[in-house]
Amino acid sequence: MTAVAHVTPQAQHWLGGRSVTLYASLRHGCCGGHAELPIAHVGAPDDRSRYRVEVVEGVEVFVDERLTDVLTGPVTVAVDGWARWRRLVVLDGVHQR
Repeated sequence: MTAVAHVTPQAQHWLGGRSVTLYASLRHGCCGGHAELPIAHVGAPDDRSRYRVEVVEGVEVFVDERLTDVLTGPVTVAVDGWARWRRLVVLDGVHQR
């Protein structure tokens, strides 16, 4: 399965040629539950051994192997925020366990 299906034009522009790392981040709920959510980070990972590399719409994307347990389908990497307070966000393809 390809973890990333789309990088929005706005995200491509904001990245300006930089790469993206997608990884699973464990989040804990208030009542003892937890979920692994995909997080997008600008740049390549320091340790690339557990990542596969995909080129998506001209953007080099490093995908954490653990995401195969988290994703139900393709995701979209987008940018959110205003002016200098922008950040990458991951949309679609996430399921709860």
